[in-house]
Amino acid sequence: MVDKDHPTGTALIFVADSGENYIAVAPGANGSLLPEYLINLKDLLKEADIIVMQAEIPYETIRQIALTASRMGKKVLFNPAPACRIDSELMKAIDILVVNELEAAFISGMDYRNENLNETAGTLLKAGARNVVITLGKEGVYLKNNEEEIHVPAFRVQAVDTVAAGDTFCGALSVICAKKKIDYDTLRFSNAAAAIAVTRPGAQSSIPQLEEVNNFLLENANNI
Repeated sequence: MVDKDHPTGTALIFVADSGENYIAVAPGANGSLLPEYLINLKDLLKEADIIVMQAEIPYETIRQIALTASRMGKKVLFNPAPACRIDSELMKAIDILVVNELEAAFISGMDYRNENLNETAGTLLKAGARNVVITLGKEGVYLKNNEEEIHVPAFRVQAVDTVAAGDTFCGALSVICAKKKIDYDTLRFSNAAAAIAVTRPGAQSSIPQLEEVNNFLLENANNI
C-alpha cells in the first residue's frame, strides 16, 4: 500500500559514546495505516504463524489486527514502543507482551523499581496478557506467566550501539515462538541475537542471521 499524501516514516537516531541511544520519530505515512485498510491483510494474517507489532502505527489498527488474529487462533506478540495504554480487550488478545522496565511501569500504572518486577508483571498478567517479557538491558530478560517465572542473564559483550537491540530481540523471539512455547531457551536465543546486534553500528545492518546466532550460542555456552 502506498500513501501518496505523506512521506515514509523516518527515525533519527542519536547514539552516545556508551552505546545508548535516543530516537526521534517522524511517523509520516505510518499514521495513515488505519483499520479500513486491514481488509487487504486478512489473507496475510491467515498465512502467518505469529503476528508481531509495535506502537508506531495507530492504536486502533494495532487493536483490530490483534483481535482479528486472535480470533483466527494466531499468536500475537506486541511490543508497545513507544509506550501506550492498553485496553482490556486488546490485552486479552496478546500472547506475548514484550516491554522494557519503564514501559512495564507505565502500562501497569505502577512505580518503577528494580525489585518489583514480579508485582509489575503480575499486574500485566491479571490484565490479560498470557506471557509478560520484561527486557532489562545488561541485566538480561525476565518472563512471567501463570506457570513459571524465569530470569535469563544477558551475554557479556562490548556494546557499540544499542540501536535495534529491542527490535532484534522481538524478531528473534517471534521466530522461535512461532513454532514452540516460550521458555528459557527461547529467551536465551533472543538474548544472543540482541547481544550480537549491540556489538555493531546501525539498525537493520546490525541484525544477525540465524546461523550467526546459533554459532554465538555455541561459542558462548558459558558466557552468561
